[in-house]
Amino acid sequence: AEKEEKDESEDDGEARFAWMDSGDEASDTEKQVSRVDPFALFSDAEEKAEEHRRQKLPPPPPPKEVETLAQMLCLAEVLHGQKDLQPAVLTDVCIASVRVRFYDPALFQETLAPSMLGHLKGGLAQEEEDGSRFTVDQVLEVVAALAGLNAAGALPEVFASAARALQASGERLTSAQRKLLKEVYAAAGRERDVSFLSFLVPTGDESQTHKVKGSSEEGFNSEGLPTRPGVRVCENYYKTGTCKMGRLCRMDHPEALRVVMNSEGFPIRPWVQACTYYARMGTCDFRKTCKWHHPEKKASHG
Repeated sequence: AEKEEKDESEDDGEARFAWMDSGDEASDTEKQVSRVDPFALFSDAEEKAEEHRRQKLPPPPPPKEVETLAQMLCLAEVLHGQKDLQPAVLTDVCIASVRVRFYDPALFQETLAPSMLGHLKGGLAQEEEDGSRFTVDQVLEVVAALAGLNAAGALPEVFASAARALQASGERLTSAQRKLLKEVYAAAGRERDVSFLSFLVPTGDESQTHKVKGSSEEGFNSEGLPTRPGVRVCENYYKTGTCKMGRLCRMDHPEALRVVMNSEGFPIRPWVQACTYYARMGTCDFRKTCKWHHPEKKASHG
């Protein structure tokens, strides 16, 4: 009975590690992935497997399931020293790291960065391929996560290589992707890497924002700013929710444009585009000063 219990425990551990060999963790076959040696990607596989069993360490969760620093530390221990990690795994590890605010120079510089650079040199995937190359969205998620970890200074080659790969796919970038790319590189202090964005032809796919009606009554809104029916809406108030001219402004300041904050303290502005960084990462470094929309997050069920 003790042997059977041990066998079941080892099988469960192997299944938990199976995502490492999968080119796309989010694929439909994830739940049916074959059970493999969890340490097969290590050069010293037998030693690592024996050490893991000897210390009775729990198997690390897939990156997408990492929610605590302890889980991330367990995952990092297994990732150390691995070569040629797949783009999907690299992306999810970066997102998991920023989610729990984890940065290990050795892991990122010695293990993750070489794999990232290797895949980026081959260019980006044109469509959904076999997972051997980064997609545009994956590259954006990686650099956004690294910027969130303040890792641009430690990983300049990754940012430069990612920018070159994205430049080669420049015309395929949507307006939302271009916007996010510009914001991420600006936050990382590497605007020059994406200077090519200024020369791209507009895509024409800019998302339609909510039309805002002007004020119906003359007077002042709840913030003490003048409401002037039939007059052009104050551009500064529209973009930032504030007006430097105050009561002296000759433009309209509709009550509908009054900015409120969501439950996390980020501005809700449904009349402008959604903040792409917030949509992807769940946070925004600009917080109250961000000029984009930050809708309430949908409550998770189950």
